[in-house]
Amino acid sequence: MTLPIDRDTIIAFLLNTLPLEQMSIVADEILADGYLAKIYEEEKIKVETHQYADNELSPSQRVEFEHTLKKRLELSKEVYLQREINNSIENLILKEKLEEAYRNYVSAKEHPSTTRTFSINRKLKYWLVAASIAVLIISGGGIAYYFQPNDSLENSLYAKYYAPYDYSGYMINSNSFSIAKQKYMDGEYTNALLLLKDLPSSVTIEVERNLFIGLALMEVGKYSVAADYLEQVLNNQSKLDYFPQARWYLGLCYLKIGDKEKAINTFRAIVDGNDYNYKKAKRILKKLSD
Repeated sequence: MTLPIDRDTIIAFLLNTLPLEQMSIVADEILADGYLAKIYEEEKIKVETHQYADNELSPSQRVEFEHTLKKRLELSKEVYLQREINNSIENLILKEKLEEAYRNYVSAKEHPSTTRTFSINRKLKYWLVAASIAVLIISGGGIAYYFQPNDSLENSLYAKYYAPYDYSGYMINSNSFSIAKQKYMDGEYTNALLLLKDLPSSVTIEVERNLFIGLALMEVGKYSVAADYLEQVLNNQSKLDYFPQARWYLGLCYLKIGDKEKAINTFRAIVDGNDYNYKKAKRILKKLSD
């Protein structure tokens, strides 16, 4: 007799309430069927979470659960950040195309030639309107991206003190990471992000990679996501070289997203440590405290 295996059967399997022979059958099916394996993973998380909360796991199981949970959270955050990077790249490419089309439209309008040109320009005008709407829809936060209010104290301080990072390190031309950093220095932020996100994971470059991803994201208006990457730099204890720069730009991100408390704490830490741009941080603190 074939054992029907559904979600309830898998839950019973996880709770060890099936007869021994059925446990073996279910285990084999989960290993062989990708769909059942997915259900198994989903229900396993739920069951283990309840057991963990109810203190029903052994000490070794608790350690394993906490380790697995941490990895899942890190993966979930990385997937979210990667999606935000991809969205930023797509939005910036579309913005560049839109600006180029608009320049062509203005140029053609200033130098009209034939009736056919007018027809093309009219179509182009319609395309510009459609593309503008697409930018707002695709970017989600696109309205804030293009029409951020500039009258707040935080925004005015950001505008006054922000400048792209001036990297003066030695760069090897054949190295993909060096090329990505050079793209950032040249103002090619879309290309820099494309290269940076495809770099293989490596402990030796992780901190610097996250710094430059954060910096490039700031340039395309994704301040919250940029802050996440800069926070990762500060949370990484393996390499301290870029802590001062990351903290400075993180403080600016907090200004831009309106988190005044975090901005104050960040700039105060810079001043207390006489770190990168501490004099500017001191002036920002004075303005925020007035």
